[in-house]
Amino acid sequence: MSTLSKVVHPRLAAGTFNSGLLATELGTLGRAVGDTLISGAGFLSLKNMLNLLYVPNGVLLLGSVYSIVTNYKQLDC
Repeated sequence: MSTLSKVVHPRLAAGTFNSGLLATELGTLGRAVGDTLISGAGFLSLKNMLNLLYVPNGVLLLGSVYSIVTNYKQLDC
């Protein structure tokens, strides 16, 4: 968070919903989603649990790449 506070735009650093809070909340959400996916894969099949974890990871990867490609011009600061 210290490094983030040094490089973030001043508009995003002010107010209650600043970048530090949002980064913390998104990290917590990511851990919760990851735990849910691992539990779901274990519930379906303990024997193939590792293979089943590649499916949601692949979907998230492709979704992230698609999001970056379609919004690339908006991401440029």
